[in-house]
Amino acid sequence: MLTKSSVEIGVNLSDVLVANNVTVSAVPGSLLGELSRSVRDKVNVIFGSSDYIFANKETVANAITSAAEGETVGEGKGRNYVASEHDSYMDNYLDELGVLLGNHLNFARNTVNKEINKLVDAVSSAVANYRHREAEDFFNVTYYSLPGIYSTPTIVEQITGYGNSQHLIKGGREAFDCSCVTEVEDLTELLKSGSDEEDLVLRGFLSERKAFAIHALNNNVDEYRLSNSELLDYHLINYLLARNILNGMDFNTTEPMGSLKRKALVNRDYHGASLANALVLHNTRIRVGQLLVNPIESFSYFNDKTIDLVIYEESFAKLAENGLGIEAIFGYIASTNSNSANVKVSDIVSEGKTYVDRWARTRSLYLIHLNSKRIEIFKHLLTVAFDASIHSEEHLTEAEKEFTSKDSGFIETTRKLVYDYIDNLTIDDIQDVDEVCRIIVAKHRFRFSNAFDLLNRMAELLKSDQELDPMTAGLFSACDYMVDYCLAQTQSVKI
Repeated sequence: MLTKSSVEIGVNLSDVLVANNVTVSAVPGSLLGELSRSVRDKVNVIFGSSDYIFANKETVANAITSAAEGETVGEGKGRNYVASEHDSYMDNYLDELGVLLGNHLNFARNTVNKEINKLVDAVSSAVANYRHREAEDFFNVTYYSLPGIYSTPTIVEQITGYGNSQHLIKGGREAFDCSCVTEVEDLTELLKSGSDEEDLVLRGFLSERKAFAIHALNNNVDEYRLSNSELLDYHLINYLLARNILNGMDFNTTEPMGSLKRKALVNRDYHGASLANALVLHNTRIRVGQLLVNPIESFSYFNDKTIDLVIYEESFAKLAENGLGIEAIFGYIASTNSNSANVKVSDIVSEGKTYVDRWARTRSLYLIHLNSKRIEIFKHLLTVAFDASIHSEEHLTEAEKEFTSKDSGFIETTRKLVYDYIDNLTIDDIQDVDEVCRIIVAKHRFRFSNAFDLLNRMAELLKSDQELDPMTAGLFSACDYMVDYCLAQTQSVKI
């Protein structure tokens, strides 16, 4: 039956429609059409004609309410309610609609939503395993400061004595056989000075470069292939070994003692003088504010190379004192496109803002390039995941199998619809994987159902109200669905 309040709302709505020269009527033969007709016929009987359109609103509302009601006949305990035609239609349709809506909700929740979640999980996993390079990822940044071993008293005293000893550097040395050395403890024993405090520093130094130290002791290394920091360590390690052999350390070798001592003398002086020169060069670089320890390759975000950027810590501190950070260095590298071997703090400070702005522009250009790659990669991963979800009949739901048995082209049509949708995705769309998968599965794959309307409305409600629980959202979604169901049975005309 119709309530008085719902009738009054309808009458007020009719005033708005009339004011806008719009007529709305139920589609003949539809559920709404039959319900409307049953009331309209009774109202015509009450008024005697259709002239009720000229009556006041209250009178019309009362007539409509009365027309929808049944009659009570008899008296006392024999009174009975006789349903109106409107009541009969409502009773029959409510049962049918209740079953129909229940089936829709059950299918949406227990079949379609499960398939959506499967696709979301597959796509999310694939995306998580594919790491996009951010602009800063093109640089592997490390900071270098001279290890503490170089400032221990023994090293400072001994190496300082090699100042201005270029004549001792005669082109090379011969490696000793240290193949039995495999652990840091063995290395420390070979190179120690005898001071517990200094040897503790030495052990920490060797722990951080164990593999390099073992290689340096056992091989005639091409020094020109070493970085500046490696060159310091190479000369120090070999100097300490030669020094200790000359000081009478028990060295496990079959080489005659005289020959061993001569080799150790040459090696000690060669590496001592080379280390002294390398330290002078290091200190000069720090004094003038040189930033990079080693030259670098030219930068371009169009290739996949990562540039190893080793920065002098002391020089970077000076840069920071001038209010500039790593972005300024990135901007300098992007601007000059050189190996940046001799770039100094002063070079960057003089054009600091320019280099920071240049990096911001370079980064923006790369993000445009990255987003172009990102959307294409996402489309590929999404397509692969979708294809896997309908790869064979065993992946299909029972409802889909029913449709494929009647339409052999059903799956192919589904693929085309989904591929067209994926092709038109933008970078903004892929921020919400759940929504993308909901459209693919509910709207296209299960297009024969009402699942998309129900699930999409639920998602909208849950997104707009974080405190709303899924059951309540489902109820509201069902109500909205019924409103849409009824609206589909109306027709409007602009007069």
